[in-house]
Amino acid sequence: MQISKQEKIKIGVTVALLVIAIAISMSSVRGTVAGGDEEALHNATLHCFYDNGTNQYNMSVNFTFYLYNGTNFPEITDSYDLGDNLTLWVTYSPKVQIGYNKQLIIRATVADSLNNTVTPLPTIGNFSVDISSSVEDGLSLTLPASALEEDYRDQDWIIFKLRLPYKSNVVLTLLFMVGILWVMEAIPLVATSLMIPIFGVLALDLGAKGLLAPFAEPVIFLFLGGFIISKAMNKTGLDKWISLNIVRISPDNPKILMLLMMIVTAVLSMFMSNTATAATMIPIAVAVTDKLKVNKEIDEESIDRYGKALILGIAYSASIGGIGSAIGTPANPIAIALLSEYAGVQITFTQWFAFGLPIVFLMLPLVWLYLWMVYKPKVPKNSITNAKTAVKKELDNLGHLNKKQIYVLSVFLLALVLWFLEGTIKKFLFPQFSSSVVAVIAAFMLFLPSIFEKSKILIGRDVNDLNWNAILVFGGGLVLGVILTESGAGDLIAYSLENLGISSGIMFIALIALVSIILTFIASNTGSAAILVPLVIPLGLLFHIDPVLLAVVAAIGSSVDFMLPQGTPPSMIAYSTGKYQIKEMVRIGSLVDIFGLLLIAFVLPFFWRLVGLVYF
Repeated sequence: MQISKQEKIKIGVTVALLVIAIAISMSSVRGTVAGGDEEALHNATLHCFYDNGTNQYNMSVNFTFYLYNGTNFPEITDSYDLGDNLTLWVTYSPKVQIGYNKQLIIRATVADSLNNTVTPLPTIGNFSVDISSSVEDGLSLTLPASALEEDYRDQDWIIFKLRLPYKSNVVLTLLFMVGILWVMEAIPLVATSLMIPIFGVLALDLGAKGLLAPFAEPVIFLFLGGFIISKAMNKTGLDKWISLNIVRISPDNPKILMLLMMIVTAVLSMFMSNTATAATMIPIAVAVTDKLKVNKEIDEESIDRYGKALILGIAYSASIGGIGSAIGTPANPIAIALLSEYAGVQITFTQWFAFGLPIVFLMLPLVWLYLWMVYKPKVPKNSITNAKTAVKKELDNLGHLNKKQIYVLSVFLLALVLWFLEGTIKKFLFPQFSSSVVAVIAAFMLFLPSIFEKSKILIGRDVNDLNWNAILVFGGGLVLGVILTESGAGDLIAYSLENLGISSGIMFIALIALVSIILTFIASNTGSAAILVPLVIPLGLLFHIDPVLLAVVAAIGSSVDFMLPQGTPPSMIAYSTGKYQIKEMVRIGSLVDIFGLLLIAFVLPFFWRLVGLVYF
């Protein structure tokens, strides 16, 4: 087996980067928090400010607790008189256990003389806890409030939570290793993903059951169901039939035809993989432009410019459309799964549309106009007639929708209806119903006709053709997120960034968007989301920005990569047509990336806040 010079350089650079990353993380990052060998005393000061509209109340109270290698002691509650029959209650455990997935939890509330939570409710931004310790590797930080939660007595408590660092140096070593391997691709992405749970068992002494569970998360089956629907549409030719009919009914206007094909691509990409969508639509675009060359009155250079604009528009639309739905691209369900697990926020299939569709509606027309301005194709309106005639002939050969295509279309529409009715079904019929169950139902129904030989649509062997690489990389990303969060490494990184000096919430959002886009230049969007999303959730709590907002920005930003051919599969498919040079794609795609960054950072957050989805 011969190794090329380029491969040797890649392997050498990868090994060098791994050695540097391991050395830095193991030598300069805190491992497990103090309290393993002996009890570690910590001092805490709770700062309270409450304004009821008439009077303002300030108080700082001191208490102590120990971190140690044992079981949590029962909570104790202290009370302090604020005046005017108001009482500050503080609840905490005097001895807190350290280890993997262990948390320090402090609760506080302001109650009236009847022990009811005051009205108006306390504001979480007006409470904080300073923690310090003289013990080596003890905690030293200001802990912000993370939530306002109601207990079983209907009292509202302000909650302070901190995941205690456990082998954080080892965990950050894992993070650097995965990031380097995903960027350099010295080994396949899927191999790196499978390495993550192995590392967790061998280096962190974690249970295999807990580490492998994310590979079977409900959101994995939501994504898998989307792949199966996509496979059925592709196998029966339904996707091609829909696309060709859009061309057939479009007006004889090349500019409008381009817009319609971009819209169809974006819509299909919401429910099919963007790779399959681009692989379906780009050959149709090539065929349309080839038919234009029959008209000798149009110079070939103008047709080539139109073809370039059309093909690149379709590639960009496939990536943009994937942002729109929960199953459009792996980054979206990664954000959904981690927000559910670690922020307690459930984003349903339909709720994601409120996050994703606005950027689709804004970017599609911008990209369409931009590409038209860049290439300036001079194609007469009546020149499309020849292309449409060829499309009609191909449709005549395909015929009307057959029974299999009608069945697949019916299953797809049923899945859409059930996804949109998820909340109603859960409320009135089946409390455990979810969008993942809908995906499994749709997949089951597409395999069901195989019991009849002549009517079968999908058979067992078709599962082999699914994008298992993407599913395993997706699962590995979820495992990485679990380890980063439950080891306390995510919180550690968040609190180390506290001194960034960024006071503007919108500028911090812009920073997250920029980092996610830049990271996607060198890594897959799945890898970028898997690295960033678990880190931004504690950052949101620290900087008093909705963690949902930061997670969604990180996920969407990881899909906004139009500059490099290897950035997304649709861009690579467009590049493989041989019509573009890399420098041309970089020049054109860089401005599209800037469009996306400006929208994600400075437009969409205000829209999401306006409709009540997020706060900042």
